[in-house]
Amino acid sequence: MVECINSIVRPYLNTSKNQVNQEFLNLIMHYHNYRRYRDGVRKNKTPMEILTGKEQTKDWIAILFEIIKERMPELLLAS
Repeated sequence: MVECINSIVRPYLNTSKNQVNQEFLNLIMHYHNYRRYRDGVRKNKTPMEILTGKEQTKDWIAILFEIIKERMPELLLAS
C-alpha cells in the first residue's frame, strides 16, 4: 500500500524539488480522491464514489473551486 501511495506522490515531489508543505499534500490527496479512473475494473468511478456509494456529478477541479470559494473567497477575486 505504501508503494502505491509513493508511486502516486513521487511525480509531484520530483517537480516541486522536495519543497513540500501540508497544503501541497492536501491538494494531491484531493486530486487522488476525486479524480475518475480512466480504465480497469473501476473505470469512470472515483475513489470517493467507491468509498461512499454516492455518485459524483462534478469534476475534481470544480469541487476544489467550491472548497476554495467557501473557505477563502478572497483568493478567487480578480485584482
